[in-house]
Amino acid sequence: IGSGYGGTPLKVSRFVQKPLRSILVDLPLNLTTAYAYISMNSSKRCYLVSSLSDLDLLDDKRFDESHFVFVPTLFVEELASRVDSIDLLYNHGSFSEMDLLTIEFYLDLFVDGISTYLYEINSNLPVLNTGDHIEIPSSTFPVSEKYCLLSRTYSINQATRYMQSLYRLS
Repeated sequence: IGSGYGGTPLKVSRFVQKPLRSILVDLPLNLTTAYAYISMNSSKRCYLVSSLSDLDLLDDKRFDESHFVFVPTLFVEELASRVDSIDLLYNHGSFSEMDLLTIEFYLDLFVDGISTYLYEINSNLPVLNTGDHIEIPSSTFPVSEKYCLLSRTYSINQATRYMQSLYRLS
């Protein structure tokens, strides 16, 4: 959830030895940036979803090569209905920029029993950001009781600003 510029999923795809489907979800402008970055820096296939029918490629659960699927937030509910399981749901910074109801919406769609792991790096404190939004501390995220917290520690790159938390489906 939240593609950023695409650097993290691209790095992960280089380390994983088996075929990997990386699904990036974001607002169209951010998603386009990630699509451009990844497609310019990887030989792996990149699919930019622009209609619901483009999600049909997710129906094929077996694939032989790693690829990236870029999905605008407009299609998240349809995406959730087509995905049976997610090995790892990753979010870095986007949840804290949302309001609590939106965070709950995404967690209900993609985490509650669907994702094996949730790894998030988000705000540690309710700080006012540049958009006049008070960030939601990650310790208050409504993560389902089906998940156990394996680790919570300060993020290495911004010592007290962000916490990184890893959850596993129990």
